Amino acid sequence: VRHKRMPEAVKALAQSATLRPDNPHYSYVYAVALHTIGRSHEAIKVLKKAHARHPNDREVLFALVVFNRDMGNRDVAGQYAEKLVALSPQDPAARGLLNQLKQQ
Repeated sequence: VRHKRMPEAVKALAQSATLRPDNPHYSYVYAVALHTIGRSHEAIKVLKKAHARHPNDREVLFALVVFNRDMGNRDVAGQYAEKLVALSPQDPAARGLLNQLKQQ
C-alpha cells in the first residue's frame, strides 16, 4: 500500500484476512483497501463476515456504518450505528454517526 501497488496490496490483505479470521483487524484493513479502490460492495461483504465472527468489534462496526452510509444505504447504516452505540454508549463519534443518520 505504501508503495502504491494496490493490486498486490489487496491480494496480500485478502490473504491475511483469510488466514487469520480470528483477528478482525485484518478484515477491517482489507475492507478499507477494497473500499479505497472502489470495490465497496466487496468491502461490505468482508465486513459483514467479520462482524458475524466478532459482533463486538468497534472498528468493524464503525466501517459498516460509514461504508453503508457512503453508498446510500442509510437504513442499514443506522442499524449498525445503533449496535455501535449500544456497544459504546459513551463514544461521541458513535453517537454522532447515529444522530447524523437519524436526521437525514
